[in-house]
Amino acid sequence: MPLQHRFGIVACGLGLLVSACASGSGSSSSAHELTQRLNAQLAPDIAAGRASVQSMSDGARVVLSDPSLFPGGATELDARGQYVVASVIQGLLAPRLMLIQVAHEPMYAGETGEARASSVARFFADYNINTSLGPSVPGQGSPPGPPQPTASGTMITIRVATD
Repeated sequence: MPLQHRFGIVACGLGLLVSACASGSGSSSSAHELTQRLNAQLAPDIAAGRASVQSMSDGARVVLSDPSLFPGGATELDARGQYVVASVIQGLLAPRLMLIQVAHEPMYAGETGEARASSVARFFADYNINTSLGPSVPGQGSPPGPPQPTASGTMITIRVATD
């Protein structure tokens, strides 16, 4: 599917996704559905080891490997990176009802990591989806499970808003 066509689907589908979230029975149900949708949208990248999705009690955490988003060590998303982040957007139930935080792993990545996280956050903003930039703090809200498949990557934490 061409990149422009996929972006068009994202733009048109955002309004329809609001009703999908409203039909869920609580944040636990919405969190489960969110994880399933993200797994489906990112299936090729997960299978190739370029992405991982972890379920959380109130949402999901997505880690995207830097080489898939920023080839050659760049700090701005290229067309392939935009395509991968668009897959995350397509997996959202109702973006305006989600709390989305973008951070770079590992925490000591420095200016390059911060620039990459900012690039991903700007891509979300292009679709009028609010995000916050923040550091990843091990042990606080981290989902249980095996370590991430990538040593360095962009982490997107998505929580279902409860209020």
